This record gives sequence, structure tokens and C-alpha cells, in this order.
Amino acid sequence: MEYRQEEAVTEESAVNRNVHLVGSLNLPSPEAVFTTVGESLGNRILRVPDGEFGERSNWSQFGASQLLDYDAFEHGGPSPFGGFWVQLSEGAAQSPLKVSPPGYAKHAKASYATFRALRDEGKLPAGTRFLVALPTPFAWVGYLVVEDRAAVEPALEEAMLEDLRDICEAIPAADLAIQWDVSNEVGALEEIEPTHFDNILDGCAERLARMIDAVPAGVEVGLHLCYGSYEDQHFVEPKDATVMVDLTNAILDRTSRTLDFVHMPVPIERDDAEYFAPLKGLKRDRISELYLGLVHIEDGIEGSQRRLAAARTATETFGIATECGVARLDEATMRPLLELQAQSADLT
Repeated sequence: MEYRQEEAVTEESAVNRNVHLVGSLNLPSPEAVFTTVGESLGNRILRVPDGEFGERSNWSQFGASQLLDYDAFEHGGPSPFGGFWVQLSEGAAQSPLKVSPPGYAKHAKASYATFRALRDEGKLPAGTRFLVALPTPFAWVGYLVVEDRAAVEPALEEAMLEDLRDICEAIPAADLAIQWDVSNEVGALEEIEPTHFDNILDGCAERLARMIDAVPAGVEVGLHLCYGSYEDQHFVEPKDATVMVDLTNAILDRTSRTLDFVHMPVPIERDDAEYFAPLKGLKRDRISELYLGLVHIEDGIEGSQRRLAAARTATETFGIATECGVARLDEATMRPLLELQAQSADLT
């Protein structure tokens, strides 16, 4: 399938661009991602990630290992989440900390070159942006023992912002979308993730607003709110969408920007109106696009139809997505899953 690049994205053609790809896909390369997405989803997409392959396939985990390359850090013992804690080495807390950027810019620049070439060849539709999904600094801080987080957070935030600046300088604004992956913050609000500050909602919202405001004008910015997918399990089952709505609204209270997109997961068993009811209080006038992660390969189009019907009791206008990144699914599932998203989107 090829797309004529000389044709502008018209208002009519943009109506059907209602699928959001959260980030990770289990395909072998960015070229495979862009080509497969173009063939499967076509004009239903506005943004395409590179699949987050290689060292990024475990999301932010490789950042914890990077910290151990510095003399200032050492192993802090096993964490209850299946990994390990990092802590400051003895005496390091008294020294100014400087941490290098984690390296997302390097990957983004390489993948963008492939994205641009394939879009120019007509493998992706005109107007499609390259999506770069980034863990928040708070996610990186989450690998530290709690007592060291306040001392280390400024250095990790600045390192992540260096990566962000590098990405935004290297990729044209009109071709770029930044997605902040918001998982640890949701975990904190659900009292699963410990914090080094008292007012959890205010603290998380203030930090996220800083990250949003750091994205230059002209570059799209959005949020992927996440309940985790480690071993195909949430870190806690959401009662409903309240935590995500409250956090999004609190962020919008602290930034002057309109969010270009917000993604919220929908668990497979939640096809009840009660789950979606809090969306009635979401500040939609400050959000250009809302995507609901209601597509699950396990129950196919019938499951999507049930969750779509329930979602419409709270909001009429939304796009669709999977619940989270899908790098942990089998590679053979990728194309059927993309095609299921196309089918589900056509029902909205």
C-alpha cells in the first residue's frame, strides 16, 4: 500500500485517523514497524512510534542499569517489583550529581531517518508524525531507594530533559509528537509506588506539568496513563477511571498547554458504564484527542464492541488503542492486533 505524499491531509480524511499506538510493538526493527503499521492501519493513524525495540523493550528498566555505571550509585538490594533498587554510594550524597542523558535521543534520531524515508516513499500517509514515547523522570527515580530520591531527582530530571531537547532540535516540530508515559505516578496515586513527597496528586501533577511545558511549541505532546503490563498484569486493578481523570485534570490546572492527546487503558473485563463514568468530569476542552485502550486481542471485535458501547455512556468522542504497549505479545500477533484496531476504530 502506498500513499500519495503530494496530497494534504484534508479535514475529511483526518476524521478516520482515530487509532493511537501506545509505544512498543514486538516487531524486529523500526522499518518493520512503519511498514506493517502503514499496511494495516493506513489513514487511521496520526502518529507512529518505532516499536521501542532492543534495550527499550523493557521500557525504563535499562535506565536503572545505567545508573550503576556511575561511582555515585550502587545496588540497593532486590525490589518487590521483580527488579532491584539503586542507592547512593557512601559519601555520594554530599557531591553534586551529574547524570548523562539515558539515550532516547540517539534511538529517536536513528528511527526518524527511517520513518522519514518510508513516508517519503509512500509507505505511511502524509501528515503522519513520528511518536517518541518517554518515561517520566519520576519513573527513573522510582528505581532508587526512597530515602535517596529527593537528592537524585534533580539530576535525573535534567538528564531526561537533555534527551528531550536533543530530540526536539534534531526532528522538525511538524513531524514530532512526544508522549510522556505515566505509570509510576498512577502507581503512587493508587498507593503502590512509594513517594518522597507528601501530597501525591500535587507532586505528580507539578512534575508532569514541567515535562509538558518543556516540549517546544509546534511539537505535539500527550500522555499515556498506565496501570502496568508486567507479566500481563496490572500493578493494581483500577476501580474506574477516577485516578486517571483526577491526575489529568490536575496537570491541566498547572500548564497552559492543551494536550494533543491523552490515552487511558481499559481492562478487558470492564465493559460496564461505571468504569467510564468519571470521564464525564475530564477537562475535554483542554484535550484535543482522547484515546481509550479498549482493544484486546483475547476477545476480538466482540469485546471491543462491548467496551465501545460502555464508553459511549460517558463520552461520545474518542479514538481507540490497546491498553498498553504490546512488546510482550508474540510477534505473530502483531499484524492481527493492528487489524483488530482498524476494525474497532471503524466502529467509532
